[in-house]
Amino acid sequence: MSKHEFNVYGLPTHELPLFQEKPGREWVDYGYDNAYGDYLRDLYLGSSIQSAVVSGVSEMIYGEGLDATDREEKPEQWLKTQKLLENSDENILRQLCFDLKLYGQCYVQVIWNRVRTEIAELRFIPAHSVRTGIADAQGKVDCYYVSPDWSRMRESRYAPVKYPAFDTEDRTEPASVYQIKAYQPGIFYYGCRITLGLRTTSNSIGRSPRSTSTTSRTASSRRCCSRSTTGSPAMRNGGPSSAT
Repeated sequence: MSKHEFNVYGLPTHELPLFQEKPGREWVDYGYDNAYGDYLRDLYLGSSIQSAVVSGVSEMIYGEGLDATDREEKPEQWLKTQKLLENSDENILRQLCFDLKLYGQCYVQVIWNRVRTEIAELRFIPAHSVRTGIADAQGKVDCYYVSPDWSRMRESRYAPVKYPAFDTEDRTEPASVYQIKAYQPGIFYYGCRITLGLRTTSNSIGRSPRSTSTTSRTASSRRCCSRSTTGSPAMRNGGPSSAT
């Protein structure tokens, strides 16, 4: 190839998922049809490339587990942390790292002891099962809703359960939910993965557009990924863009 010849490669493009407040609902929809989490989960389960990348990177995030640079200076706090993890879900740190990579966010259910003096236990909540409550005028989210299957939320066994957002000052309820996500400009309620281009590519590998089931899933994917300018009242006025 001479110095005057060059090649042009088209990079995958994407639109942001739609996080929308709808009249009559106390939570914010996760995607156009409130199924963006299921869409990401299905991509992971249906693509060997997607699965390998997400699993590998999440293990790199987890590394050798939790450590602290000042554990020798603060041994009592370090021992309390270790005891808390021992009383919590067995693989909670690895599960949180996995969801952080797959969904761009993860959730912890914080359980107080009976007298509300300290945290007794941490429980893992799958990210695709959580919907954030609507923020107040100051941009603060004070609750989350959890359902094992949002497509069947009208059934009693799948009805969303409301939990308060974790707050060290408000210990009224025995359990609360804490959201973990990185700051991303223009995105308020939920976290977003940055490898959207890979997701689009892996979604098309090995699938025929002539298949009826594939066509249905592709159409659903486009609905989930519609661009949104919806945010909290504070975000629309230049306020914070993190719900934690």
